[in-house]
Amino acid sequence: MTRAIVLLIGLSMSEVHAHPYRRDQLSTPIRSLESEPTPVLQLIATAFFVHPPKTGGTTFTMLVENGSLAPLTPCNIPLHTMWCAHQPCQVKLPNVTGGDGTCMATSEGKAAQLISGWLNVQAGVPLFTMVREPTAHLLSAFAHHKVHHHPNLTLDEYLNGAEREEQQLQAKHPAEFERAFEQTAAGLRRMEWVGVTEFYDESVCALRSLLASKPMCSCKQSGMPPAGLKVTHKTHPEEEILTGSRRARIMKLQRWRVGSFQYAQGLLHLRANLARFNLTCLVA
Repeated sequence: MTRAIVLLIGLSMSEVHAHPYRRDQLSTPIRSLESEPTPVLQLIATAFFVHPPKTGGTTFTMLVENGSLAPLTPCNIPLHTMWCAHQPCQVKLPNVTGGDGTCMATSEGKAAQLISGWLNVQAGVPLFTMVREPTAHLLSAFAHHKVHHHPNLTLDEYLNGAEREEQQLQAKHPAEFERAFEQTAAGLRRMEWVGVTEFYDESVCALRSLLASKPMCSCKQSGMPPAGLKVTHKTHPEEEILTGSRRARIMKLQRWRVGSFQYAQGLLHLRANLARFNLTCLVA
């Protein structure tokens, strides 16, 4: 069958405002073994941010937009997109060094999708992502559903739905969660940088140090220099009371267990990046 590929050409900062990306810019048919046609977005970029929802990724994209993470520059403004959330994406380096596509692209997604094939990123494209403590991550997802979709939703109802979904998935695909562990681990190993929501400023310092090839903060500082920007979407669940029984239910979810594994890997990744600049004191 045929796949439609929409080619999205990366633009320089001066071109972004005049010619923002369009999903319908170009369509080129190619051969595919898929039984059904599947649209695939092809992005040209020299860096790609895999944005797991509810991890502080929108703040990260805005730091790139305002130049706080130079030399990273956005391929489009706003940089935050949902392009690869509902259809597979292919990310390729530009044909000419320094030409169109010398920029960072991004989409909401997961590290595991780099291995499953949903995100097909060419070798040589630096990858970036965020992780978040799994209980806080789940509560933030619940708050998002409550604010944007179901205002009367309770946490217990949300957990009921999550449990049903996992039971149904387990019945259809018994090996799915074991595969999720493996793909998550392999996806995180491909990352140039993994930010940790709970250590946001420390993560930004680690990235700035990587980009500058020298320490960009100091252990002697009384506190971390703030990232300078924070976007919350009004979905922080501070008022939610987490009882022992609710916590136990959350910790039985496979998504929590995969998230815990991912969070541990993210902390190790952050510490390793900080160690390159003798800055592990920031997370000691």
